[in-house]
Amino acid sequence: MGAHLHAIARGRGRAYRWGGGDELVAVFMNATADEAVAAAERIRSAVAAHRFESIGRSVTVSIGVAAYPEGGADAAALRAHADDALRVAKRAGKNRVVAYAAPESS
Repeated sequence: MGAHLHAIARGRGRAYRWGGGDELVAVFMNATADEAVAAAERIRSAVAAHRFESIGRSVTVSIGVAAYPEGGADAAALRAHADDALRVAKRAGKNRVVAYAAPESS
């Protein structure tokens, strides 16, 4: 699946397995938030359209996106905010892309 995600990223990013489960991280250097969301949507769409022969069906993915600098000033903040966005995507019904939005200050 990693090679498939690399192809979808069109040479602009890298995909990595994260943790011991079914999570992946895609990193796009020098991409705007809109470009990262568009890339995540390509990934989501391609995964949903792909039939996995090993299980005999297609699957769907939920994706959280965080972009520098609005999504965090360092790798830890970006990862945490992407995870926050992922939780929102899952609660909203799964099979979707959600970008992190910083809380509005009052």
